[in-house]
Amino acid sequence: MTPSFVDVVADGLRHFAGLPPAVAEALAAQIARSAAELGHGGGDYYLPGASHLNRAERNARIRAEYVGANVKELCRKYGLSRASIYSIVRRGRDDC
Repeated sequence: MTPSFVDVVADGLRHFAGLPPAVAEALAAQIARSAAELGHGGGDYYLPGASHLNRAERNARIRAEYVGANVKELCRKYGLSRASIYSIVRRGRDDC
């Protein structure tokens, strides 16, 4: 059975914020109610996997740290090739 939005958010609150189960569930229910009142109810939402979220955060850090002359340093720091660093930086510019 697929967990409800409230179950997913409560699980995240317990894990991320260390909230007790009852508090996390009550807060998750309030978040869901608020989201529904804002017009987000009834929709299907995609929750990307952790690896995708981690990669997006890593790529944002690379773009923020990139100054042009530090590609070798970024390669070492993130374990990526020069081509990968340049590709990440280029995609960031294309998004603007």
